[in-house]
Amino acid sequence: LSAARSAYEGAEQEQKDIEDSIDEINSKLSLNYGLKDEFATLDDECFDHDSGDNFAKWIGAESKDDPQHYTQMLYENGARCWNGPARSVKVYLECGAENQILSVSEPEKCEYHMKMITPAVCLENNSPKIVHDE
Repeated sequence: LSAARSAYEGAEQEQKDIEDSIDEINSKLSLNYGLKDEFATLDDECFDHDSGDNFAKWIGAESKDDPQHYTQMLYENGARCWNGPARSVKVYLECGAENQILSVSEPEKCEYHMKMITPAVCLENNSPKIVHDE
C-alpha cells in the first residue's frame, strides 16, 4: 500500500509540474513580442548600464509599445519612489549589432528614459550601429 501511495503522489506531482509548464507556455504565447516576434529573444534577458551617476537594469518583457516598429517601450507602475510616484521608464530602441544600453536619464523624479540598441529593431533597410567601449 505504501508503494502504491508513493507512486500515486509522484504521478500527482508530475502532473502538477506539467500543468505549471503548460500555464507558463500559454502565458508567454499571450505576450506581444513585436510584429514578427522579434522581441521574443529579449524576454527575461537582463541588461545593465553604469554611467557613474546612474545604474540601470532592464529586464526584457512585455510593454506598452508604439505601433511604429516597436522602437519605443513604456514600462509603468514600478516600485514607488520614496515620497514620489511609481517608477516608469521609456525605452527608446535603435538598430544595433548587439543588445546594449547606451544611456539613461531621469528627466522627472522617478521617470527614466533609456536609449538602447538591439538587433530586434533592425529592419531590412537599416544597418546596425556598432558601439565600441573606449
